[in-house]
Amino acid sequence: LINLLLLLYIIATEDLLTQSDLLVDEVQQAHEQILSLYEKLEYKADRTTLDALLKELSQLDKELYTANSYQQLLNVMKDIETQINDESSQEDIEKAIIQLQTAQKTLVKQSDYDLLFNKIHSITNEDLSMYTKKSVDELNKILSQAKEYLNQETITTSCIYDYYYALTKAYQSLELKGDQTSIEAFIEKIEKMDLSKYEDKGVQNLLSVIKDIKQQMKSDLSQTELNNLISKLENAYHQLVLKTPTEINGDNNQVATDDNTQMAGYMMMFIISCLTVAFLSKKIFSKKEN
Repeated sequence: LINLLLLLYIIATEDLLTQSDLLVDEVQQAHEQILSLYEKLEYKADRTTLDALLKELSQLDKELYTANSYQQLLNVMKDIETQINDESSQEDIEKAIIQLQTAQKTLVKQSDYDLLFNKIHSITNEDLSMYTKKSVDELNKILSQAKEYLNQETITTSCIYDYYYALTKAYQSLELKGDQTSIEAFIEKIEKMDLSKYEDKGVQNLLSVIKDIKQQMKSDLSQTELNNLISKLENAYHQLVLKTPTEINGDNNQVATDDNTQMAGYMMMFIISCLTVAFLSKKIFSKKEN
């Protein structure tokens, strides 16, 4: 059943690969499915199978594989040929077949190794200064892991492609730095405004938003992130509410009230002075009459 499923999936994948608009995810999914089915294949645990497997592996073209992985396979084959003989038990034969299967899985084609190696080399030498720090850091993280993996003594084709797909996705996810000109001009316009005309609650909220945006602008931002900040700033700006005329002139009204109070005092003093002068004038006039 596994053989049939593997065959059907290989045919379906061959058809898929003829399409011109393939996505990385589709290729990765097909690769993982075929590999999963292949790894479920089981050899018959007998001497005939073991001999046939040894013969098949010995006929491989070593030029197609990395020197390290091919040498590891040769070492395993040599050990098995030394240990297995006509008197070997069924258990020993089963273990030998498993050893060969494991060595076969770690056999890496040079073309697969080069695929990841060249991808790493290409990205490493590329100028990424036009992209946001956040997206570049994510790419460099995977890049570092891929480099470290290739330096390991034992690697597998499956993991090579895992890193290749991960690098491809991270590279495609790089975000260009956004243009901060518009939001800087907007903030400058607001800072030049006379905010004393607006209610304190809205003003304090707007100033808080501007402070937060300035802090975020210290880092590289994508255009999408900048657009979101502009929307946030516009929202805070449009929430400003003009004070009522009484509130706007509150300070002036207070000065006018004080002035009126002082003026009333002056008028009272003037009236008292006039009355005093009149009283004194009448008294003096009375004295004159007497």
